[in-house]
Amino acid sequence: MRFRADDGGAFLPELPPAPAPGASTLAEWKDYVRTGLAAVAALQRSRRRGWQVAEAMSAFCDHLIRSLLEHIEAEYFHKYPRVETRLAFVAQGGYGRREMSPRSDIDLIFVYPTRTNQYVEFVSERMLYTLWDLGFQVGHAIRSIKDCVRLGMQDSTVRTALLDHRFVAGDRATFDELRQALHGELLFDNPSRFVRDKLQEARERHARFGNSTNVVEPHVKEGEGSLRDLHTALWVVKVRFRVDDFYGLFQKGLLGRSDLQALERAWDFLLRVRHELHLRTNKKHDIINFELTAPIAEALGFKTRGGTLAAEAFMQRYYYHARMVLYLTRGVLDRSVEITEGRLRGAFGRLGIRELGHGFRTYRKELILSEKALVDNPANVMRAFRYAQKFKVPFSRSSYDLLRRYARKIDRGFRRNSEVNDLFLEILGDPSGCSEIMLQMNETRVLGQYMPEFGKQFCRMQYQLYHRYTVDVHSCFCMRELERLLQNDPDVPEYYRGVAARIPDRALLMLSALVHDVGKGRGGDHSVIGARLVRGIGKRMGLSAKRIDRLSLLVRHHLTMNAVAQRRDLQDPATINDFAQDVGDIENVDMLYLLSYADTRAVGPNVWNDWKSSLLTELYERTRWVLETGDYRGKWITKEVRERKERLRELAAGALDVDALTSVLPDRYFLNNEPEAVLRHLELMPRLQGKPFVIAHRDVQPGVHEVVFLGYDRPGLFSVLSGTFRACDLTILDASINTLRDGRVLDVYRVAPSASDQVSESRWGRVHDVLEGALAGSTDLEQLVRQSRQSLLATAGKRQLRVRNPRVEINNALSPQYTIVDVFAYDRIGLLYDITRELTALGLTIHLAKVATAADMIADVFYVSKVGAGKVTDDAELDRIRERVLAVLQEPEDPAPSPRDDQR
Repeated sequence: MRFRADDGGAFLPELPPAPAPGASTLAEWKDYVRTGLAAVAALQRSRRRGWQVAEAMSAFCDHLIRSLLEHIEAEYFHKYPRVETRLAFVAQGGYGRREMSPRSDIDLIFVYPTRTNQYVEFVSERMLYTLWDLGFQVGHAIRSIKDCVRLGMQDSTVRTALLDHRFVAGDRATFDELRQALHGELLFDNPSRFVRDKLQEARERHARFGNSTNVVEPHVKEGEGSLRDLHTALWVVKVRFRVDDFYGLFQKGLLGRSDLQALERAWDFLLRVRHELHLRTNKKHDIINFELTAPIAEALGFKTRGGTLAAEAFMQRYYYHARMVLYLTRGVLDRSVEITEGRLRGAFGRLGIRELGHGFRTYRKELILSEKALVDNPANVMRAFRYAQKFKVPFSRSSYDLLRRYARKIDRGFRRNSEVNDLFLEILGDPSGCSEIMLQMNETRVLGQYMPEFGKQFCRMQYQLYHRYTVDVHSCFCMRELERLLQNDPDVPEYYRGVAARIPDRALLMLSALVHDVGKGRGGDHSVIGARLVRGIGKRMGLSAKRIDRLSLLVRHHLTMNAVAQRRDLQDPATINDFAQDVGDIENVDMLYLLSYADTRAVGPNVWNDWKSSLLTELYERTRWVLETGDYRGKWITKEVRERKERLRELAAGALDVDALTSVLPDRYFLNNEPEAVLRHLELMPRLQGKPFVIAHRDVQPGVHEVVFLGYDRPGLFSVLSGTFRACDLTILDASINTLRDGRVLDVYRVAPSASDQVSESRWGRVHDVLEGALAGSTDLEQLVRQSRQSLLATAGKRQLRVRNPRVEINNALSPQYTIVDVFAYDRIGLLYDITRELTALGLTIHLAKVATAADMIADVFYVSKVGAGKVTDDAELDRIRERVLAVLQEPEDPAPSPRDDQR
């Protein structure tokens, strides 16, 4: 792939000598291949250019094939008389482009003039088997020149591969005949159809790989903004414009010099990444898996600086180049389509023009602006996006390119221009297409120049599997979720839409979604940093002091509401009161509720669920009640419990003595469970007579099951239950622990199977048997958990790379009754059991547990007290709890058997 007049500065590597002519063993050839591959790897390790390593690998394969051909021909002529020996070895695809990575396939065609013969069959077969024996994957075909043309006419894939044909070895005259036939009959035939086919293939490929350059684990070869997008554009320009490469496109004036250079830098970087992937995995592996980002970053020379990890810096560079590839290759393809479809000229070409004022017009359903309009009034940069939104019309390619170039001229004066800021707020205040406009402003870099705080998040990776998108794209997707609420989209929850309809300041809500993560990558708590940064943004935009305060509060607490909902005791009045005081007023809690919903939904698929929604809504409703009524004494508890008991009596309809059965239940239990669930639980109580426990289960949604345990309290009960679930390959998602006034316990768990969505009745039977044995002391629960862990590890893939240290935080101020232990760590099989067992060993009783797992991270919280002695207040004891739990978190996932294990 050529980007410069000097043919890319052809790189000629030093290659090891091939085995000497004559007799040679397969072992000698394997040694030669190992030496050659090591030389290519050494080039990569010395941080040579990506194209140099690719050319070195291609040159090595050329040298190998030519050397093997000498030996194979010598063997053939020793056995058989000389016959027609016209056979050309033709490279195609990546090998033809000299764009090979260390484990790339060797893509070869064995081409003969008219008909096959003994020589063709012997040489091609021996070459293929030898290359396979040497460990290469070989894409191959044995064809006549006529077959190459015929198959190319019939199959677009064959035609595309032949676009990159190159002579490697054999009969040069045969290759010249092939080349003449391809150029005369095939390669440039029906360019319009070829362009359409390539565009459709690109759309389908992008759909398969996520339709985004910002996925957590991008595919370097096939994803959006990948090497394949460069190849597609290259194939199209070869056929459409009759040029050999991108430099030829530049010579024709269809690609600017800066764009040509940007494409070359991106191509070179993507090649370096692909080479590293092949070397790290020792196979043709083209996906940047999460655990590979840190070692690749180190190999490519990235360093951790400030609040940005080396892996994050590396991925930010990758996403930047991928976006450049996607943007620039789309421009090339757009120009190809324009020429393919043609444009009306003359008088008829003026029809359909609509003047919009300020130098804007629409033509052929595209928004057109001139450079003069931007020079005359810089505010027209922002007006361009407002018009695109208002009139629901896309930019023409030339207009989009103009905005991208003009972004570099945005300065302090532009950012403080009242007309510019008013237009920006108009965009935010109109939920119709606002997020798409922000994505376009971001891609043209206008947004980052207008708001430099946001510009620092451009292509910034979030080094957690939990986050699917880069910070800038995630923020725009967060706006998209709010748009759906504000536009009353029937596919989103009705309750949230009802709250959205009450929001008076929609522009501020949308702005909060855009800037909620601007504090990332600066070290420290990004919510606190972001809250400070947005004050400067608000002042620059001319917002009132009241709006700036509200914006800062929303950014400061954009994580708080979900954290409180999922990690704190919502039945404790102190929890609700503290949160109500944090948010201050009803408008704040309305906006924060919607922002928390949208932020979680925008993280990625399958992150939001009904459980998170119910907790968030519960916190919202109780906080709003406190703010509306001033009920900071918790009277809402009495009211809510009374209402739920009344509803329970209606449901029971006299079939149960509700008052007698519920007299032993704590208020917390009623607040945690709807009356319908309470009725199901009460029906279990008579079954406990004469039994150590009763356990029941039901499906609540695909892959999630509710398990109710009714039994008698004892130290370490929660640890026994969590160990039982783990031993039966079930993961606890949530636990509601309720101690009754008569010494019984009624616990409700949400569990999910480790493998499939379904749990057989035999598995539920095993849960009962294991639990019965563990409570009776006849079952070695720890051994069962260990076996489950080893079984899952044997079938699991490679563990993720650990780059963050586990944390244990202990708080005595948030609850009047309990000590709160927060645990943050990478997940591992059986970790919850290990933590709860350690807490029990420390003499603690667990009264409430909230379990949360986001991809590879856990964030669990335990409300504990000392057995018979209340909260833990002694500093030395608190330190011991922290140290012991941290020690558990730092244990390896597959520990070697301890002496204690051997004794068993």
